[in-house]
Amino acid sequence: MPLQPDIVDQIVRIVGEERRVLIKKTDLLSYGYDASFGFFVPDLVCQVKRVEEVSGIVKLANREKIPITPRGNASGLSGGALPIEGGIVIDVSLWNDVLEIHRDDIVNYHFISAQNTHFFAHSFRKPSPLF
Repeated sequence: MPLQPDIVDQIVRIVGEERRVLIKKTDLLSYGYDASFGFFVPDLVCQVKRVEEVSGIVKLANREKIPITPRGNASGLSGGALPIEGGIVIDVSLWNDVLEIHRDDIVNYHFISAQNTHFFAHSFRKPSPLF
């Protein structure tokens, strides 16, 4: 069931850019599957870039009892990124901030967002017997 227009308007205000709030059926269809078994189309997709956007959307969804599903690059094999109950998909694939880098720590080497994993893994990796 599509979300009410006032809910969509609130989400656009939270995200700050209408183009990162997807409601067209043609856009939503590509968020209905991953590399697993099912096909479940969300009611809305938010392409977030900041923690404040995620926080605002989660608070709104909680208040309105709207299911949310986090999604990265949808390469999962277990259906974890599928919006089985519809609702809102929070797409983090555009989020490209460097969150934290630990050059001297072998175990917790770096924390980064979805888009720069490959770049940082190769650019900042120090020589180590583990790699």
